[in-house]
Amino acid sequence: MQNLIPLSFLDEAKPTEISQLSSEDLRSLMERLNEMAECLKKRKTLLEDGLNLKFNQTAQDKLKLDGRDTGTIRFDDGAYTIVAEMPKKVVWDQEKLETIIDKIPAGERKHYVKATYAIDERKYLSWSDDLRKFFDEARSVHLGKPKFQIIDGGNE
Repeated sequence: MQNLIPLSFLDEAKPTEISQLSSEDLRSLMERLNEMAECLKKRKTLLEDGLNLKFNQTAQDKLKLDGRDTGTIRFDDGAYTIVAEMPKKVVWDQEKLETIIDKIPAGERKHYVKATYAIDERKYLSWSDDLRKFFDEARSVHLGKPKFQIIDGGNE
């Protein structure tokens, strides 16, 4: 069995040094890094799921108290402040959009919708109320994937 090049070699190596390695060594490094990346990805997902279970309901409750469904909210958890990003995720019903879009003159459609029947949220929000009401039946807003930070500064 061949001696493995330690992964720490990559911490200081230059691309030219790496390019001089044998294909066998390169493959070994790639396989070990890929295994580590997959393991790290699983662990990160598990941690994010735990953060979601721990903080999601509190974040949603705090947003509701603030009169919002989405956005960034801060709240304390012991000695830490939790910063929860609860992004807006808009989903458009493609069949309903197609029916609605067919009612708009062909030359005007490009001003309101993309070819994929996706509507840019910023453009939608800048439309007149009448035009928005026309499209509302095809639009639904869902919570995007929450993201949390744990920072110093909460109340103990």
